[in-house]
Amino acid sequence: MYAVFDIETGGLNSRMHALLSVAVVLLDKNLDETDFYYSLVKEEGKAITPEATAINGITAEMVEQDGVLIDKVLDTIEDMLMWNIPVCHNAKFDIGWINVLRPYNFKSAIDTMMISRFISTSMSASLGAVCNRYKIPLTDAHNSLADTRATADVLRNFAVQEADGYWKLAGYNVLEPKEIRF
Repeated sequence: MYAVFDIETGGLNSRMHALLSVAVVLLDKNLDETDFYYSLVKEEGKAITPEATAINGITAEMVEQDGVLIDKVLDTIEDMLMWNIPVCHNAKFDIGWINVLRPYNFKSAIDTMMISRFISTSMSASLGAVCNRYKIPLTDAHNSLADTRATADVLRNFAVQEADGYWKLAGYNVLEPKEIRF
């Protein structure tokens, strides 16, 4: 039903910097986890900046030792992403990056960062800030699996708010994908 996913990268440019890790957590209609996938990714010929390593802790040595070749990773996650509603925290970045690597052509997703911005334009919408605001544990930030599970928890929190009537006045359905503005 839902494929919550996150990526960690070697920089901010998908044409120059490597995809370093991918995580996908599948959720059923009740938002319960049914399966997950996580891997370091080996993308030959692309850079890993020192700034990226400082943020996500992933080094070239880790990728070389434990990374799975990018085509195998993309083949593995393809069905998970294609047959479910994508959910990300910053879909423009994550889905934009994936769309460059494979012509998935995702155009819509549930973006918990955009929902956070919809709630409050004056507060930070970073995953860490949103988790703090809603008292959602985020351990090992910038690990794609930890971030994916935290994003799933944020989505669950928004769904509970919706069930409690929080979103009715705004006419907003948090479980409905919205167009991604690239």
